Amino acid sequence: MEDQRRRRPGWGLSLLVAVALAAASCTQNDPPAAEEAPATTAGLRTVECGTTTVDPVGLPIGEGQGTVTDLVARADGQLVAIGESLWVRPAGGTVWSRQALPGGPDDVPQAMTEANGEVWVATKDSRTPEGQARMWRSSDLVTWTETPWQVDGRTGDTLISALAHDGDRWYALSRAAEAQTDELLTSSDGQNWTTATVASSPTIGSENNKLFDLEATAQGAGGVGFVIGKPLRPLVADWPTGDPPTTEIIGAADLADIRLWGLATGPDGRVLLAVDRVKRDAAGAVSGLTAGLLDRTPDGQFHVVKILPSGEPYATATDLVVRGNEVVILGSIGPDRPSLVPVTWTLCLAPA
Repeated sequence: MEDQRRRRPGWGLSLLVAVALAAASCTQNDPPAAEEAPATTAGLRTVECGTTTVDPVGLPIGEGQGTVTDLVARADGQLVAIGESLWVRPAGGTVWSRQALPGGPDDVPQAMTEANGEVWVATKDSRTPEGQARMWRSSDLVTWTETPWQVDGRTGDTLISALAHDGDRWYALSRAAEAQTDELLTSSDGQNWTTATVASSPTIGSENNKLFDLEATAQGAGGVGFVIGKPLRPLVADWPTGDPPTTEIIGAADLADIRLWGLATGPDGRVLLAVDRVKRDAAGAVSGLTAGLLDRTPDGQFHVVKILPSGEPYATATDLVVRGNEVVILGSIGPDRPSLVPVTWTLCLAPA
């Protein structure tokens, strides 16, 4: 299925959008033993670009560990990735380790964020077709506490596809099980959620349209995803504080079959996107996936930052975090869809 979250994304090498940002000439070890500078307003320590490379670095895996879902940079510099495992890279370290998932083997991670020093993970119980939604939180990533939560007074029937926290409020993208449409949720405590005003545009109302990542900003919240079809189309949504929400399907010919999976804003204001593009054979079937990093300018233009090397026919970029001029991208690569394994790329960007 082309819309399956995270496991099977893609794009081809023939991107026709202009290159707007240049990658600095960073080589050698990935991820870097980065040098730290004073904290930024986003709560993350600014990381000066050290020696780094964009070559993919594999995460430790067990059997069938192809799915990756979310990536979080904690305030102390620790990186946390989640999918079919929980992976942790310590602050100042270069090596990822595996840890147990919250909830147990039947809980499938859907989204993750950090709030008030704790990592929050939304999961889905895979034992039933409906899949009960659960929320877990932990400060040490070892002991997890299940957190009761409800949306508009309902419990258990709202699946979360993205989580974000701006230091004050929680935001989430939900996909109501009965409607199969995306909605924005907000909360002041992470437990009592309210459905926010949603755009009336059919880009949100159609089950063919999927939003997969969400970012909280000073202006409100924004999400990215794509529209199912041939070709696939990028989809962006914004919920500005005090203004009506907006959504847009990107119809540019050179962005056909590009899927937007993750977004993050750097300290310099650049909006960066973890994406992929589907490669198709003559019959229109998917024949490969190519991962990349784009940026989006304030006027809505998309530009290529980097096509990410993989050495494999299938490569997808799932999520990303920005720390100063360093971007860490989470994704998967493999010879075919069933053989995808999780990797990270680390990219050192030249200042804008």
